[in-house]
Amino acid sequence: MPLRHPNVRDLFWAVASPEMMVQHAHNSLTVLPDADWFLALDRSPQALEAHLQQRNLWMLGTYFEALWEFYLTNNPNTQLLAKNVQVFVERNGRPATLGEIDFVYFCHQRRKAIHLEVAVKYYMFVGQDEQGSTSDLDHWIGPQCNDRLDIKYKKLIGRQSTIAQTQEGKRALAELGIGECESEIALKGFLFYPIGNLAAPALTNDGHQRGIWLRQSEVREWLVHYQAECRVWQVLEKPSWLATELDRFPVMTNDELLHRVECHFTHSGGLSGGEEDASVRSPRPLQCAGFVLGTEVVRFFVVPDSWPLLTKATTHLMLGSKD
Repeated sequence: MPLRHPNVRDLFWAVASPEMMVQHAHNSLTVLPDADWFLALDRSPQALEAHLQQRNLWMLGTYFEALWEFYLTNNPNTQLLAKNVQVFVERNGRPATLGEIDFVYFCHQRRKAIHLEVAVKYYMFVGQDEQGSTSDLDHWIGPQCNDRLDIKYKKLIGRQSTIAQTQEGKRALAELGIGECESEIALKGFLFYPIGNLAAPALTNDGHQRGIWLRQSEVREWLVHYQAECRVWQVLEKPSWLATELDRFPVMTNDELLHRVECHFTHSGGLSGGEEDASVRSPRPLQCAGFVLGTEVVRFFVVPDSWPLLTKATTHLMLGSKD
């Protein structure tokens, strides 16, 4: 869909991009985007801009949720009933937080209330030789090494998407005048594979969005092999990791991208600490995209040669024990 406004493109990506995982025991998201509605919003995006100005857009997750909130509120196919509903349980005579319900909306097409959990994630496969099986979800690690696909998926399926069905969740929704609702999950993002490894992990959607990842020392050789297809590159900055277009960031040639990568991993800018020990620091991974004739054809991460960091999420991979 030819959308010009960057926030409208991101909104369309948030709603219409492929799901990362197969939602067992849950309905897939069936509120399809209305093309005419998006095109009208692209021509007059002021309402979306005003909505986003009230949010902290530095956080990718917050930006992603804000896009969904706008869509569920303004799309004529849906009516937002509640958002960020805190669910409490009594423990030892005191209220404690059991969890939070992201959204509850009414679907006019299906004539029912839907509990929707949303998340956007980016994971890279890490194996002993990085050419073996990608089927183990616990081998898919987030860029900062503090997140893992198996943990997030189990949390979504086992707790977040079922909280509205608990006694406490039903009570919290009843206080808002909301009765029974079905659960849906919108888990979007990319899975980044090692070079040459194309086997998809179990439970993933066949159409999930793919990328590759490579270490700093591998970039020059990889670009030589790829330059026949793609000669225009961008380094993507958060929160603009959703939809990409050439008008969003400076475009680079092969040599310019190599220089940017070298500067990033040589200088002290862009440092990120491991979750378990703030003294463990290394340059943060760079997410990049390659374009042909203005269309993105490859998304990839460049990581330090020392990546991944040793954290709670990676201990079982680096020390041979699973948490």
